[in-house]
Amino acid sequence: MTSFKNAVYNEIDKWWLQRKNRWLLLCASLLPLLLAWAVGLAQSNAGIAVVVSGDLPYTMLAILTTVVLPFFLLVTAIDAFTGESVKRTMKLELLQPVTRPKLFTAKVVLLGFVSAVVLLVSWVSSLIAGLFLPGEWSVGTLESLSAFATAFFPMLILGILTVFVVQWFKTATTAFVVCVLLYAALKGLPLIWPTVAVWSPLSYTDVSSLTAITSFAFLVAYGILGFTTGMHRFVGKSW
Repeated sequence: MTSFKNAVYNEIDKWWLQRKNRWLLLCASLLPLLLAWAVGLAQSNAGIAVVVSGDLPYTMLAILTTVVLPFFLLVTAIDAFTGESVKRTMKLELLQPVTRPKLFTAKVVLLGFVSAVVLLVSWVSSLIAGLFLPGEWSVGTLESLSAFATAFFPMLILGILTVFVVQWFKTATTAFVVCVLLYAALKGLPLIWPTVAVWSPLSYTDVSSLTAITSFAFLVAYGILGFTTGMHRFVGKSW
């Protein structure tokens, strides 16, 4: 258990020490403030308050789960797997007193950590940004916190599936391009072929969809499948 904890701490430490990750986190924290400024400016010009203070966290959450967090998770997964393979640092990690399954799990825990941090920072920033919009600032605070907390699970599943995909590519650029195209296809295909939405994991990343037991069960199934196949790939791959 100690070796697993050390592996988790090591992954988080490596993630934090990368300057680009700190910059991305800063951008995520500033995004609600920029959104509030843009909305406030537009509403003052139009003379109509379409978005009030209590609505901002939910608007921000929709942007987070659709664009920001998937990008965060993709960059983190590429750095933790494909990037370390290219830099030849993965071999050094495998020399540590930790088994491959534990090391793989530690990297998945990192994705969960990143999801939680981004969601928490964005929620706090959204509340602060709400001060600059009309309406009661404190209305719906607990409800918005619950929505952000609920979003953690589908984002974790998305991260696990991303880990499975990026392990099949030898370069970070290829992994990034393929994952972006795949994500866009899975998001856009149900608009053309609605029946596909039932089987697409991205159809269940919306927080409101988790109210149904079947949606939650689908995410659990995709998570188990992605984790086991991803671990099998990681354990059997020559790094």
